[in-house]
Amino acid sequence: MFKEAINDLSELKNDGYLSFEKIEFWLLKYSSLFNKSKQKLSCSHLEFKIPCLCWNRQIDCLFFDIYVELEKLSYLKKCDFYLEKELEYYHNIKQDQIKVQEWIFKHEKIGIEEFICYDNYMLRDKMEITLNNGKALNKYIPFTIRMKMDNFKNISQFSTIFNRLFFTEKINPDRYKNWVKQSGFNENS
Repeated sequence: MFKEAINDLSELKNDGYLSFEKIEFWLLKYSSLFNKSKQKLSCSHLEFKIPCLCWNRQIDCLFFDIYVELEKLSYLKKCDFYLEKELEYYHNIKQDQIKVQEWIFKHEKIGIEEFICYDNYMLRDKMEITLNNGKALNKYIPFTIRMKMDNFKNISQFSTIFNRLFFTEKINPDRYKNWVKQSGFNENS
């Protein structure tokens, strides 16, 4: 079953890339297998919350890691949909300093905790996630998931705007000072 699921995912690739729709289809199709596999995983890496690095990798463990990585991509795409509307709102209010401050305050948590680095990261044209697929004939065989970054353009735009307003222009100076104090960031270095 695990091998069939992984092969099915490989067959969904178009020119080596997965579309968001195909990822969602695959996640839905194999959600029950994923839920069942969580309790019976042959690898103990879950207790450490790190990806499996076993040299002789079990297929259930690879399936589990692939599923988790695809769930992360699915979450990013849902964030991208949400941010599309928020960016539209921002562009309508960007001349109103008070409303922009409120917009920054509303998005401070995701701007700092989730998408602080996405403006630079998104300059690439693709996202690649490579997972250890174990060993065959003494060779490392990676399993790679590729997705085009234009699927996440709103995250990139949001991150650029948020970083400029919050960190560079310091549009909410008290909130910025609070962040500096909490994070231990040294402005002078």
